[in-house]
Amino acid sequence: MIGANVKMGKTKRLRSLLPVATGLEANAEQILDVAGLTVVPGFIDPHSHSDWSVLGNRDAQSTVRQGVTTEVVGNCGVTYAPLATDGVSAARDALRGHGYDGDVTWRSFGELLDVVHRYDGATAQNLAWLVGHTALRDAAGVRGEGADSRGVAGMTRYLTEAMEAGALGMSTGLEYGSGRDADTAELVSVAATLKKRKLVQFGQTLEGQLQTAKRSLDSSEIQRSPSGSSGSRSRSSASVVIESARFQSRSRRVSAPRPPRGASPAAP
Repeated sequence: MIGANVKMGKTKRLRSLLPVATGLEANAEQILDVAGLTVVPGFIDPHSHSDWSVLGNRDAQSTVRQGVTTEVVGNCGVTYAPLATDGVSAARDALRGHGYDGDVTWRSFGELLDVVHRYDGATAQNLAWLVGHTALRDAAGVRGEGADSRGVAGMTRYLTEAMEAGALGMSTGLEYGSGRDADTAELVSVAATLKKRKLVQFGQTLEGQLQTAKRSLDSSEIQRSPSGSSGSRSRSSASVVIESARFQSRSRRVSAPRPPRGASPAAP
């Protein structure tokens, strides 16, 4: 069947497919024989860290050859924008570890997206971006546990700029970098900014830190979706979805040592 019309019943369910034409001919540069194979749309990877490797690996063969055409990146609170001047060296070192030896010329989230998507041939796959809460914290100069009103205002400003540049939401990682120092009040205050644009928050916490996330959920009436699921979108006052991450195997739990305060976090 080359073409089809969809005939719908009163229940709006698919009732039948009707052939509309046979014997059509067309010329193509390449013809693929898919007999015996399954043809599917491109897959979406909802939790990827390809944002760390894409500048050094724009072909992304390991992604596209598995049928993944879209990745959600910027997870775990760790993104390399927005970027303060004192964080450029650490970002450059981290990116070099992922195959990128160019200059770190961007500071804002929008400038980063320009570098990734407008220059040097863009990307092989589609990327849907989140901005990292830890990056917002570092760019705003927030240090230590919790953030005062000035720190929250700074994070909110950077978050707004990122959303205007195209970020779909914010990610958190309460075990990475200065994100570990965020308290419930800070998380709720910053996440509330997402409600204005009906965007989402994706979070990842170790099981031992889950209580902080639960308190944040309770405080903001946030609806939690199970780890790994796309989940129902939040109907909460903060318009936030938090995805809790647990270790795959209880027999292989690892507690990473906490680096000195101020040390740059490695990409998860």
